Amino acid sequence: MNPAVNKGLEENKAIGKVAFFSVIVSLSIIFSAIEELYFVKIPVPGVKYGFGNIPLLFGIMQITPIEIYLAALMRILINSLLFYGFNPVNIWLSLAGGLASCTVLIFLKSFSLIDLSERATFRFSLAGAGALMGSFHIVSQMLAAYLVLKTEAVFLYLPLAGILSVLLGFFGGVITNYLAKKLRYYDWEREF
Repeated sequence: MNPAVNKGLEENKAIGKVAFFSVIVSLSIIFSAIEELYFVKIPVPGVKYGFGNIPLLFGIMQITPIEIYLAALMRILINSLLFYGFNPVNIWLSLAGGLASCTVLIFLKSFSLIDLSERATFRFSLAGAGALMGSFHIVSQMLAAYLVLKTEAVFLYLPLAGILSVLLGFFGGVITNYLAKKLRYYDWEREF
């Protein structure tokens, strides 16, 4: 093939990858903002619906581990600035939960434990991955709250917060799985 054509294809792949990452980050921020502005607040500290994780789950097969962390970090910092005035306690708690849930997602991806097909043997569906992300998110957030606030009282919320986080993470995974099946024409195996 002509070297000029190869160079053009490589540039198009790079542009497509940046565009896809930008869409994932933008949707993550938008979904978090919609959750913050329009949904009823859950009266348990640290528990949110987690709609901002839906784009990360959706894009897991296309973006790298560094990009997953970067997308979560950008969403956390921008939403903290927009909705909490860059409150340091909120940032630390959000970072602890967000980075822990991203670590779980990266672990599942690295060991090919997420399966988008119907033929899975022992793999996590997107719903299972969402539930696991929710559990790690709340546990790490409670540990961070303990370190920041220096009181064991934060662990009193852990049983209820843990159950809610797993259920909401599962629900987010179900939504993501539904979207992935509706967008079935998208070639998940294709690289940009």
